[in-house]
Amino acid sequence: MILVDREQAQGSFARILAAYAVPEEDAALVSSELVRAEAMGVTSHGVIRVAEYVEAIETGVMLPKSEIRIVKGEGGATIVDCGWGLGIVTAHKALTTAMEGARQDKIAALVTQRCNHVNRLGAYPERAARDGFICLAFATVPQNPGAEVAPWGGSEVRLGTNPIAFGFPTTGNPIVADFATSVVPSGKVLAALLNGTQVIPDAVVDANGHVTTDPAQFFGPPPGALLPLGGSVGYKGYALGLLVELLGGTLAGYSIGAEQRGLNGVFFCVLDPTGFLPAGRYEQLAQEVVDSMHSTRPAPGVDRVVVPGEIEFETLANAECGTTMKVGEGVWKALVEVGHSANVNLDEAVVGTTI
Repeated sequence: MILVDREQAQGSFARILAAYAVPEEDAALVSSELVRAEAMGVTSHGVIRVAEYVEAIETGVMLPKSEIRIVKGEGGATIVDCGWGLGIVTAHKALTTAMEGARQDKIAALVTQRCNHVNRLGAYPERAARDGFICLAFATVPQNPGAEVAPWGGSEVRLGTNPIAFGFPTTGNPIVADFATSVVPSGKVLAALLNGTQVIPDAVVDANGHVTTDPAQFFGPPPGALLPLGGSVGYKGYALGLLVELLGGTLAGYSIGAEQRGLNGVFFCVLDPTGFLPAGRYEQLAQEVVDSMHSTRPAPGVDRVVVPGEIEFETLANAECGTTMKVGEGVWKALVEVGHSANVNLDEAVVGTTI
């Protein structure tokens, strides 16, 4: 593992994006989100994405200027055109729109069109929950060209990893869940490939439908597939993947096989708890739920019972106590090459190596 100065690396990543005409404020936001995900331990949606976004800008898939446009707004329902901008930037702007709607009407639903990769989906419900809102988020990955998951009982890909996330405010850290509806997201398979490690068992099949832990068998050629969440009860993960497609894709007006949909179709539902309960009461009751989970006697071999998001917030807090972060050697090598193309020397952020 490469040990790098976190703040210096974050600034370098922002400069790389700025070299590709991304406005300074947007470059800083994207870099911050990627480094924060890395520091949380969510490496599949961490700094590994810098190279991906640069390539998307170079090929014209992602436009460096990121503005949104309201296509339709009626009652609490809104459709937003993200205009092929940076997904992280446009999704935050879309979430702001939804939060403003919920602040006014107590509930708001929003779906995106022409939206690029929004990265860690949990970042958006977390932000909303820290501002006192309940937020449900769904991000579909289009079948064409993004299908990577085989339906339950199928031998060909038909769905994306289609993550689901939610955030609920408490009197402490919010409850935040964020999970793919496949056993693992493709980003984890890519990280395993770059770092020379294996994928967890029963998560990936090769092109012939045989389960494998070799990440290269997923990418091919010919490519394999990710399996839906749930193992022997994977029909449940398959159903959740369909839910995401029906909200993030179908509700935005797209047929499942349509091209030019964007890398993510995002559906946000934001609720203001004060529309249901007196101010502060929901947070108190939600904290009671957290405390009840914490009071559970642990199973053998388990130290304690936690709620979704708790481990990530603790990992982040521990990382923020220091000034460095760990990055896989293969991932860092790819980032250094991207830095060279933008005349940014990432090696200056390296402070050493570690296990």
